[in-house]
Order: sequence, then C-alpha cells, then structure tokens
Amino acid sequence: MKSEPDPGARAPVQIAPLRLSPAPESNSYGPSSGQQGSPYPKCELLPRMLARVLDLLVLGAMTALVHRAGAAAGAVYLLLADGLFRGQSLGKRLLGIKVIHVPTRKGAGARQSAIRNFPMAVLGLLAMGPASHWGLLAAASLAVLGYEAARSLLDPLGLRIGDALAHTQVVDAKVVAGSHALAGVGGHAPHSGMERMPRRVSRRAAARKPLVSSR
Repeated sequence: MKSEPDPGARAPVQIAPLRLSPAPESNSYGPSSGQQGSPYPKCELLPRMLARVLDLLVLGAMTALVHRAGAAAGAVYLLLADGLFRGQSLGKRLLGIKVIHVPTRKGAGARQSAIRNFPMAVLGLLAMGPASHWGLLAAASLAVLGYEAARSLLDPLGLRIGDALAHTQVVDAKVVAGSHALAGVGGHAPHSGMERMPRRVSRRAAARKPLVSSR
C-alpha cells in the first residue's frame, strides 16, 4: 500500500536557474568613440572645405544683393542648408558629399542641420552689420573654417562639435549610394541569381538526361 502524503507537509521549493542577460551593445557616438557607432568611412577634407566655401559664397551673394534681408536669409540658409536635399546643401551637392544621421542611416533633416550648423548661422547674423565690419566677418569665417578643418582632420570620423551634438557624419555620397544598393534600400534589392539557379540546373539536367525507349 502506498502511503498518503501528509497534508501538513510543505512542498519543496523549486529555485529557477539564474539567467544572465547579455550586456546591451554600446551605441556610443561622438568624438571619442572612434569608428564605433558608424559604418561609414571618413570623408576627405578637401571637398568638405570647398563645399563650405560655396555655401559661404551663397551667403555673400545674398548679403551683397539685399544686404540686411539677404544676410538674414543667408543665415537661415546656412542653418538649414544640410537638410535641403536630404543631407546636402548646394555646396555639398556640387561636391558629391552628404550629411548622414548615423542612428537612422538617413540624410540629415532640418533639425540635424540646425544643430550642426548653428556656428555658421552666426556668421550670417554678423553679415547684417555695416559694410565696414565685413573685414571682421571674413576673419571670423576663416577662424570657423580653420577650426572645423582641424576638428575634421584630427577626429577618426571627421566629426566636429556640431556632428557630435546632432549625431551626424559627413560622408561621400557614392559610399552611401553603394551601401544602400548592397542592403537593398529603396526597394531595389540586388539579385544574385541564386534563386533561379535550381530551376536552370533542373532544365539543363532534363535536357542532358538520355531518353529511355520503351520496349
């Protein structure tokens, strides 16, 4: 006969095994993060500088034509320029480079452009002063360009302070287009031909298979 369990006895306590969740991946992005957080290589300095000079020429042309109103419009242009053509200002579009919002892998928008270009927009406000102060504006522009060049040259990703704050990076537009094509972005996924290979092989095998005559 089987002994009945004692109703007053306590059931044994079962301890679930301890599971350690993996540490979250680091998505740090900034001047000290090196290559971590961005899949894009560093853009060359020369096209970046030439694109910036072209954008400053746009500011100068607006200021010379309409003065105060043109300077204000030029300041707004410098502030939002990198969001005009999905990450490209007029200068960057002509030089074939692009500003990428790294977390989303998309071209910079108006918000990212305003964050990264705020110091340049200040130059537009300085241009609203009298023509006698334009020498100071030229000196300030050279100082800003020199500082940006130094930051872009020394940082592993070519980031300046505006890029670190906006989480953006200036890259070669050809590199971005190539990476998008490899990833199948935009509904144009690459066809390797592997999907059709079994059908082709089966047709060739059927063609080479000798016919068996019935007797």
